[in-house]
Amino acid sequence: KQNLDKAEDFTYLMDYLQNIYLRDALYKKEIKDKVVITDSAFFDGTNKMLKTLKVKFIFSVDENEIKEIYSSLINGASFDSILALRPENLEQKNYAEVTFGNMAPEIEEQIFKLMPGEFTSPVKLKEGWYICKVYDVIKKSDLNSSDISRIKKIIESRTEDKLYQEFYNKFFKGIKVHVDRPLFEKLSTEIFNFIKQNQNYFNDKKLRFSETEFSQIQKSFSKEEIGLPFVKFEDSPISLKYFLKNLSFTGIEFDSASIDDIKSN
Repeated sequence: KQNLDKAEDFTYLMDYLQNIYLRDALYKKEIKDKVVITDSAFFDGTNKMLKTLKVKFIFSVDENEIKEIYSSLINGASFDSILALRPENLEQKNYAEVTFGNMAPEIEEQIFKLMPGEFTSPVKLKEGWYICKVYDVIKKSDLNSSDISRIKKIIESRTEDKLYQEFYNKFFKGIKVHVDRPLFEKLSTEIFNFIKQNQNYFNDKKLRFSETEFSQIQKSFSKEEIGLPFVKFEDSPISLKYFLKNLSFTGIEFDSASIDDIKSN
């Protein structure tokens, strides 16, 4: 009766919530419902769960360097001697005990095939390149119900992640999204200025922005600016106001107060 359902903040919030439910429904339909534990995956997981590997690694962000190290190892160089001279040795006073599921699948696939004393070829992960050496393999004679449950959860999680990546790459393939450059620059600057002018406010807090902070940021833009297309989709571009409202509901945390970190977030 009071038309609160037509209030601007309410309609923005309901639209935001609706999109969350639609996103979750799509995720369930395209990914979650398609997760299946195959017999081969379960058998592989069972064999790996019976083992605990004692491992150390050599790491580099430089592909050429890791290839040179691998070549040296192949030609008889000592893994331990090379590792002893490298910074990653400081975090490996003890062996890492690797069990099924607690290491990246790309590395896991290689190290579980090794015998004590053997090492992997260079393996690329997001952060850089690894060469891992197995020092010992401890085997269990049997698995309990907790182990079986963990095997299933690991396989489900990895299958889900794989399906998600496939869907994501297919769904967004070829899609490019542009934002209004002047508005983006001004928004970044206003967030930077807000942090600078409210240092006491953020003194004991993380640099997290939500509804309170973005309501202040929004006041820095004119009515004309706030209504301009900001995210320039070909169909249904998103205004700066809509973008800020959604961002305020979601919240965002900045790594630091530098303008570059603000822009990259």
